[in-house]
Amino acid sequence: GLVHDPFHTHDDTGELHLEFDGVVTKQDTELRRFFKNWNKTFTADCIFEFCNNEQGKVKFLVNGKENTEFENYQAKDKDNLEIRYE
Repeated sequence: GLVHDPFHTHDDTGELHLEFDGVVTKQDTELRRFFKNWNKTFTADCIFEFCNNEQGKVKFLVNGKENTEFENYQAKDKDNLEIRYE
């Protein structure tokens, strides 16, 4: 059957859910896991197919503040994460 990853979203609100059983490691909550499950790219250099160049740059905000951890960021419950390409 389908493996349900504990790091997931239920709908298109953009709200992420972290539903883990047992011990949770640092790697479990890193954003790279969510994007890997989704088969998408998210790094300091690229979001999906949009990569840093003269047209735009990837920006990552956590609760309204710019953050430089990108895919290494450890998501926490109720975080408001925003990824921009501008």
